[in-house]
Amino acid sequence: MMNKRITLTVAGLTIGLVLTQAFQNCAQPFELSSLSGDLDYSMGSEHPGNAVAAASTQSPLLVNRVYMTNLFNDIFLTSASSATEKTTLTNITNQWFTNKTSAFGYPCDIKTGVNDCNGTILAPMNTGTNTLRAAFKSQACQSVLSNNTFVNNFVSKVSVVGSAPTATSIELAFGQFYRGDDADPGLIQGLVASDRMMYEKNPSIAGVDRWRYLILAICESSGWEQL
Repeated sequence: MMNKRITLTVAGLTIGLVLTQAFQNCAQPFELSSLSGDLDYSMGSEHPGNAVAAASTQSPLLVNRVYMTNLFNDIFLTSASSATEKTTLTNITNQWFTNKTSAFGYPCDIKTGVNDCNGTILAPMNTGTNTLRAAFKSQACQSVLSNNTFVNNFVSKVSVVGSAPTATSIELAFGQFYRGDDADPGLIQGLVASDRMMYEKNPSIAGVDRWRYLILAICESSGWEQL
């Protein structure tokens, strides 16, 4: 997927307040490190046929329901996951992704459900941004992360289950969703600060809950869906 700017929709008031402050204190907007070079993508004012260059209003295409389902299976299941875990996750992805074709795109042949139709497109496989899709994705993220087993399965891929989040493990967690993209250091610092504030306000908070809120913040962000 192409590099893109990241906007996090953060779960919980505490995380929201800290990240808001982090965004406000940052001189430049958070964006993928791959976009931080010297390239100039702006259009000059001498554009033919238009005295003033206008920004495109076309929405970026987002990954379809097949990608969403496969990603959730990859990051929330492990090789040791039981049949019950797999069935539970399948029920969630079916409910919020697979069965929401208007929001997440059809396979190319809606009659057979085949995803590879030799280039024949009978219905859009990918969709643009819309509030309904965002709501369905949020429901999926919250449903999965309400299950401690899925939270711990995720944590096992970026840290040691039961350990507290660190800047390194949070960055690895970011990479589980944003495949091939690096997080801006300021964004990771904001997530670290939000976790620290939660712990300071409630030192008895369970480690699984600290991870739950951090993963939810990344899961509900929109950048990882962009093609």
